[in-house]
Amino acid sequence: MTIGKDREYYNRSLNSLLNSDLSKGDLYIFYDIHKYKTKRMFIKIIKLFKDYDYVVIIQDDIIYNKNWLNALLDIAIKIENLGILTPWDRINHKINPENSDWIKRNPKINLSGKISNCKIGGICWLITKKFIDGLLKLNLNKYSGNCYDSCFQGYCHNLGLTIAATNPSYVEHIGIKSIVKLGKSRNSSGYRSKNFIGEM
Repeated sequence: MTIGKDREYYNRSLNSLLNSDLSKGDLYIFYDIHKYKTKRMFIKIIKLFKDYDYVVIIQDDIIYNKNWLNALLDIAIKIENLGILTPWDRINHKINPENSDWIKRNPKINLSGKISNCKIGGICWLITKKFIDGLLKLNLNKYSGNCYDSCFQGYCHNLGLTIAATNPSYVEHIGIKSIVKLGKSRNSSGYRSKNFIGEM
């Protein structure tokens, strides 16, 4: 968990997290967001936990269904060649009849090789060891800026790994202030999931 600019959400988010079933994982909280910035924090975390099968990175402005982690792990083992799995589907896609509990979300890439359509936000990701191993072989400074969600979706896509979202959503974004552009509202349907199943 990284604690960012939206501190007013922290207590609600942490209480929701601690009320969920975390029996299949260990929780580490990093408070260094101002020092490392989001992109560098992401790199720091994957280096620290590079030997884990799965690492889940979360932000401080979301709430959780009680069984979010169990669902995430159960779905992750079903997806071949998985790189990133998010339990938050901001696109609100209809259920895929072939894979009713997850939807593929790889980004669209333009002719210059950059992402033209970012499919998932960065609020909560399960990342695989396969993705981490691939990242650690790359020049992680290739992309400039601090938009780590777009940046690392691009890395994942270029490594040939799958990006997916659970369906339904097991977490919900509650923040309305942009972490990157402070003061600008992002309280739109694009930052709320219509298929969140609730905290309990």
